[in-house]
Amino acid sequence: AYVAYFFPLNYVRARSAIYEAQRLGFFENVDSFVDFGSGPGTLANALRDSESGLKSGLCIERYKYAPDLYKSLSADRSPNIEWHSDLKLSNVPQPDKKLLILSYVLWELGQLPEGWDKFKSVLIIEPSDRTNGRSLLATRETLLKNGYHIWAPCTHQQTCPLLSTKNDWCHHRVHWLPPKWFSDLEKHLPIKNKTLTYSFLAASRTPPPTNISALARLTGDQLNEKGKYRQMVCRSSEREFLSWLKRDGAPPEYQRGELVTINSKATKVSNEIRVSATDIELLKPTGI
Repeated sequence: AYVAYFFPLNYVRARSAIYEAQRLGFFENVDSFVDFGSGPGTLANALRDSESGLKSGLCIERYKYAPDLYKSLSADRSPNIEWHSDLKLSNVPQPDKKLLILSYVLWELGQLPEGWDKFKSVLIIEPSDRTNGRSLLATRETLLKNGYHIWAPCTHQQTCPLLSTKNDWCHHRVHWLPPKWFSDLEKHLPIKNKTLTYSFLAASRTPPPTNISALARLTGDQLNEKGKYRQMVCRSSEREFLSWLKRDGAPPEYQRGELVTINSKATKVSNEIRVSATDIELLKPTGI
């Protein structure tokens, strides 16, 4: 069940989170990774297939068949992965040069594992539901208080604007085209994964490039409301929305998670930034 269903879904989520961090240069400051609670090495597979440059690291997983399962999934193309069943983070050598990966770990542990704050950088991936999403917002504050800088998904280091609400949380959406064999499998299942969602944080002891602060991230899906279209956007501690008036025509179809620049001359009305198509520019896929 994991190999045929959960692995491909989590692999796509991992590739998406890696891409969002990599396009900003996040992986340039570390030389290897430590995947704590790695399962069968889904993140190791995703890193191997990405342009992050990280091909070596440690996988810490108690399930004794995990290394063999990883080899079967990766065709044994990653000989630079070491496997450990009970290695403590405090015993990992030179953590100040490594990336710590926590993928679907916090929702099991309920807290960051001991020794997490010794690492150069941290990449956290969590479920996209309200409980875990809001828990990750609190973890973001913990990272900031411990001297880390947020690289993604946030473009700022201020307090998360969603913490001022009771129900909002931040999550990312992946639009993907599944292979035919997966679509055929889903025909027999009650859940259809037309899009995939997850929550994530990428943080480092090294500050991000200063030009990241000029960007904003779309943190909501586009909403069709009376007289206008709105889409939540994040660029500071203020909860804001992009707003297109219907009398000006249909807005561009921007997706949740896109990075954009906003014309500084766009009119601000309450928490709405009134924009036209010429006021918004998407960040090119190649990065900044």
